[in-house]
Amino acid sequence: DLVTAAWWDDIWLNEGFASWMSSKPIEAWHPEWHLENEAAASAQQIISLDSLATARPIHGNPRTSPEIKEMFDGITYEKGAAVLRMLEAYVGPEVFRRGVNEYLKTHANGNARSADLWSAMAKVSGKPVDRIMPGFVLQPGVPVVSVSGACHVDYLPLKLNQQRFFISPQSPGSEHNQLWTIPVCLKSSSSSDSRCELLTHENQEFSLKSCPNWFIANSNAAGYYRVQYADARLLTTIASVAEKQLNVPERIELVEDTWAMVRAGKTPVGVLLDVVKALRGEPERLVLESMGGHLGYIESSLVPDAQKAAFQKFVREQFAPQAAELGWKPRSSDTDEQKALRATLLAILGQAGDPAAIAAAGEIVRLYLSNPKSVDNTLVNPALGVAAAHGDADLYQRLSAAMEQPEPADRYFNLLFALAAFPQPELSQQLLQRVDKGELRQQVYPAVFSALLANPSSRAATWNYLKAHWNDLAEKVSSFGGRGAVSALGSFCTPAERDDVKRFFSDHRAIGAENALQQSVERIDSCIGFKDMQEKNMTEWLQKQQ
Repeated sequence: DLVTAAWWDDIWLNEGFASWMSSKPIEAWHPEWHLENEAAASAQQIISLDSLATARPIHGNPRTSPEIKEMFDGITYEKGAAVLRMLEAYVGPEVFRRGVNEYLKTHANGNARSADLWSAMAKVSGKPVDRIMPGFVLQPGVPVVSVSGACHVDYLPLKLNQQRFFISPQSPGSEHNQLWTIPVCLKSSSSSDSRCELLTHENQEFSLKSCPNWFIANSNAAGYYRVQYADARLLTTIASVAEKQLNVPERIELVEDTWAMVRAGKTPVGVLLDVVKALRGEPERLVLESMGGHLGYIESSLVPDAQKAAFQKFVREQFAPQAAELGWKPRSSDTDEQKALRATLLAILGQAGDPAAIAAAGEIVRLYLSNPKSVDNTLVNPALGVAAAHGDADLYQRLSAAMEQPEPADRYFNLLFALAAFPQPELSQQLLQRVDKGELRQQVYPAVFSALLANPSSRAATWNYLKAHWNDLAEKVSSFGGRGAVSALGSFCTPAERDDVKRFFSDHRAIGAENALQQSVERIDSCIGFKDMQEKNMTEWLQKQQ
């Protein structure tokens, strides 16, 4: 409030900074909660969005009210915070604080622009912040740093290349000429090799003073860039020592960077699956969430029906031992993190058809319906999701009836989203009928339609309903930044579905969600390309496991 952005194009100075700052008091109050791990996971999520060709820069160019509304998206909040986190790591926390104080003092009770922040930071730090920040704030997208090199006697010369990273190899290549000034921080099995270098050109060379057993090119996962290692064998070597040698943000980044290269067709899907195998026994929830989410996408996109049982067996073998050790029943001695870990494992194993997880979810839902206070609230939503995914019409009706009970207040929303997860198309139609009759609150429309479009069983019917009622629903099913139904259309994954979406919006507007629409179409294209590139690799990997 002391300094305000001069115009909406720099709203990230308020919102991105607030997102970065929001965890700072809690980090100081409860350092054992390790909120820096959550920040690393959040950064990886926005890097995925920023890997689309349709990604916009942090610094926007809004001219109309709908365009201003679209500025309140993940790029403003999460990318803004992630870039500030990178800058803080580069100059150091105390220097960063002095730079912010300089910025606030200079522009107190006035307006400022992006350049004012990095000028203040450069002045205080003595580092070229004014060369680093423009690339990340004024340009769209995220760079990928490709690293190659072989040991030479007693040192390791490394060749680094940078270019813009696209999640889909079919993306246009005009932006490949973009350059960033990137603080690349190296870490290896030899502590003497840990250091940061500025990558300022498309190609540069650095050397490590030893021949380490392994190294990573984004220490603490603080840098806002992807990493591609030329030697895929290095990835499994890193994964094999990850639990003891890498911190949680670095392990999250290892999984996410590998997944990104798989999505872009730069690495066979089997490499990611080998990394996951090497991480078996991983204790940290956020790393498990990262792996579990990608395995779920792989199953739905790549695994043929005839091989789903084998793939789900692999997933169960990966995660069931941790679930067995933790147990499905909460204990009075559980920490908050253990409670969250149990919920994560329930969701992953339930999707993989684990009988113990499905039975546990059913029992949790039974107790929740009889007495909501008797259930650990952390388990409610994953248990409802698993139970619904394996449920029938009888369970649907029981959940639907329970929504009418007034207490507790969050039960309505918990049960509502569970209704969108049933696999029977005729049941999802009942939820659309509630919309038709005006029985649902309009503020839940963006989330409800997103959930229905995310469910393969209800996706087609929901899209048909949206098309038939678009004139009435257009501005009700998307929220700020275009989040909601328009973003969820990216769940489609066939050329026919993509063409239908494009055809419909050729003469219908997605008000306040135009950029979200472009990104959804690109995500559909990316999914189509992903299947084309990786289906054969998936089959070969599964055959090797037999």
